[in-house]
Amino acid sequence: MRAHRTRGRTLLAAAVAVLIAAGGATAGTAVAFAEEGDASVAVDEASFLWGISGQYQGGNPGNSTCNYLSAGEQTDYAAEQGNARIVHDAGGGLTLASAETRCSGSSGTAYTQKMLLTGGTGTANPATGEAEISWDGAVVANAYGGLVPWSITELGLHVGADGTGTLSATLGGYGASMEHPDVMIPLEKTDVTLATFSDVTVTEHGIEVLPDYAGVEVEIPAGEGTPQDRTVAGWGSWPQSVVDFHIKSGLSSYWYSSGGAADPTKAATAFTVQFDGAPEVIDAAAPPTITEQPKVQSTSTVIINGRTVTVTAKAENATSYRWERTVTKSTLGAWETIPGADSETLSFEAAAEWNGKSVRLIATNASGSATSQRAIVLTADYQEAVFLEQPTRVIGFAGSPARFTAGATASPQLVQELNRVEISTDEGETWEEIAGTRGASNALSAFVIPELTLAQDGALIRAVAGSMEGREAGSPGQVVASDPVRLTVLPAKGAGPQLAVVADGPIDPAEDTTVTIVGAGYTVPAWTETRPTVTSAIDLALFTKDAWQPGTGGLTRVDGVTQSQDTWTDGNPTLTQNNLTRQLGTFAVTATIPAGTLDAGTAYGVGTYLRENDAADPTAPVNSWENRDADAWAPLVVLGQEPAEFAPVEADLTEANRGRVAVPETAEAGAEITVAVGEAHAGDVVQLFLFSDPVSLGAPEVAADGTVRVTLPDDVSGAHRIAAYTADGSLIGWGEIGISAPAGGSDADAAGSGAAADAGGAGADSGAEAGAATGSTTASGSSSAGGTAAANGSGATSTAGSGANGASGGPADAGSNGTVDAAARSGLAATGGAGAAGPLGAALLALLGGAAAILIARRAARRTAVPLAPASSETAPER
Repeated sequence: MRAHRTRGRTLLAAAVAVLIAAGGATAGTAVAFAEEGDASVAVDEASFLWGISGQYQGGNPGNSTCNYLSAGEQTDYAAEQGNARIVHDAGGGLTLASAETRCSGSSGTAYTQKMLLTGGTGTANPATGEAEISWDGAVVANAYGGLVPWSITELGLHVGADGTGTLSATLGGYGASMEHPDVMIPLEKTDVTLATFSDVTVTEHGIEVLPDYAGVEVEIPAGEGTPQDRTVAGWGSWPQSVVDFHIKSGLSSYWYSSGGAADPTKAATAFTVQFDGAPEVIDAAAPPTITEQPKVQSTSTVIINGRTVTVTAKAENATSYRWERTVTKSTLGAWETIPGADSETLSFEAAAEWNGKSVRLIATNASGSATSQRAIVLTADYQEAVFLEQPTRVIGFAGSPARFTAGATASPQLVQELNRVEISTDEGETWEEIAGTRGASNALSAFVIPELTLAQDGALIRAVAGSMEGREAGSPGQVVASDPVRLTVLPAKGAGPQLAVVADGPIDPAEDTTVTIVGAGYTVPAWTETRPTVTSAIDLALFTKDAWQPGTGGLTRVDGVTQSQDTWTDGNPTLTQNNLTRQLGTFAVTATIPAGTLDAGTAYGVGTYLRENDAADPTAPVNSWENRDADAWAPLVVLGQEPAEFAPVEADLTEANRGRVAVPETAEAGAEITVAVGEAHAGDVVQLFLFSDPVSLGAPEVAADGTVRVTLPDDVSGAHRIAAYTADGSLIGWGEIGISAPAGGSDADAAGSGAAADAGGAGADSGAEAGAATGSTTASGSSSAGGTAAANGSGATSTAGSGANGASGGPADAGSNGTVDAAARSGLAATGGAGAAGPLGAALLALLGGAAAILIARRAARRTAVPLAPASSETAPER
């Protein structure tokens, strides 16, 4: 280490070494005075050591920055400049300060920084008690981290024979204002009385002085600052000239009692003058630095109570360490030393008293200390992973994602990478992970299937979550599964928004009926800077069929009917851009249709459409519905009414809904074939069509084994597709078939009665009584274009016999294109389809209630099925 020493001049051989209390243990030489007489003796190497006040031994208010001293008059920091040095006096000797240590202890109050001036000259006389010494060194006191750098120069000590005296100086530098704290204002140099004092004894070695403060009065000009408070304990002030200077610097109230929290730190501290020489100043090693911030050594954020917690940090150049903990959970609270924590590693047993507390490392050496960042310790009691919120039945469209909620919790915490969705096709006997679902959610309670397939319809699914428990030992962690729920996958309906209404039974106008409205493929325009006052949302409403059609005409909002931001029931999210993005463009809303709302003689449906809300005038926002990109329609079938005519569209047969029906790869024209639609549809009436030009193959009832038998037309050949639909027009699926011409000609030629075949019409019921006797497909009620009725030469009208078309049976006129009177038939719950729409009355507000989640009860019984008539020549409205 390098030692700075100021050489003293020996005036007498009897000089003795002295220790100046404020300067620490130092070596020096006493000034020699004559043994006789009282003449003053010259002093030419006096030192001056002073810490100014408590304000310069701690941070400024809030400790956000520090008040520090710097040598010289320049604003750049310097520990040494000319006869001035800045030192730390920590009780073990003086250590030269540095840029790194100038704010040492800034989180507390012990900077131990002092200004040391050397080379002072003048006279001193212990006999009379007088002394006159001056110094030419300069020091800058940087308040507020350097925003207010004011200077001290031309320091002069004056001690009278009566023990009273003054410390004079020239003050200068810069000031600042609260209005513009970052603008430094040059200050005119001003001569001041820096301190006054009394009862000082001049010795042959030097003096130690405590300046006056307590009881000193000062006057603050009106409007120039806070008046002096002379009621607080220890009230007082620095000299009037110091206060006047600092009124200009902006620091006036830091030099007298003002009733503020900083009052206890304003009094001047004692200064020490050594007449010949200066205390030793050691240029110590660099202060410590933190090289690695504290880290809790655990894979789990939350530590289980009773388990060991280890926190580590690293520091360079440190000779000692200590760990501190916050007294409270507050990040602004006080710190306390942790007993026995004196290394770079802190270990303790997790307990409730540690939860939410912060810990930090303090590294120290002779030059100062370094404080690490805080590490927050979180603890909790152990809790096994469990699903507190179970999922409900999931309904979605093939080709679209499905998102459902299942709330799990655990301690240690759950981890997203372990969550997934599993599926079972054997009623829960075995389970397998659905590809793409692991960690796919954006929250631990939101589970996502990226894309549904028709093959998944009817299967059981469950959410699986995992916690951090056990992962420290290399295991995959603790895993828990939710209750299984049924997955319903609806066939896709072509491009654009998908919409369906699902009910667990007939919609009876005389009873309250709960339905689920399911949507997918929806997008909402996002907010843009070009239209800053416009937000968009999807509105959803119940309409009569004749009032509105998707994609055509205008839309007039009907208050009390439209489900929108303005009328959405409390507790449900709106279908806004943010919500639909989070829900992957899907939604499932339950709604209750109150008894007496619907009429069996009126056709209804649910429609969606885009609404824009312009809040340019917040007091009168304007709604508009010109954008038709979100138009979609799903019909309802009400008990006691004939379902709407159905016209299938070949464009709806996409790869996303391919499958779910099994058809022969090849067959001859006019042949009877078996089509499998699945046991889930047993007892239902399904509609089958042959594409490309849709030709109805009838609407038979599905047998217990999930199959139906239909007859192919005898005048077609080549590659075709057979599509199956539910009675209300929802696509079940489709498959390809190759049809070859019959070897002996068409059935129509063999019949010998083409007129009768023509009279039969597409889809006419035929031969019901004969079929009952023979058990043929025709007798069971299948309808086919130019089918068996024509071939057998039967009449234009057939009798229902054993239940043609799988319904209760009724006469079907051959010229009606196969339309069957269904006045007495039961309705079927709607699951969506193309059609028209329009606003209903205000009485349907209750439809808009319910939770925005899939809350459909499992089917309690097989749905009552109603066959739909083959499509008429009328085309569906353009979507």
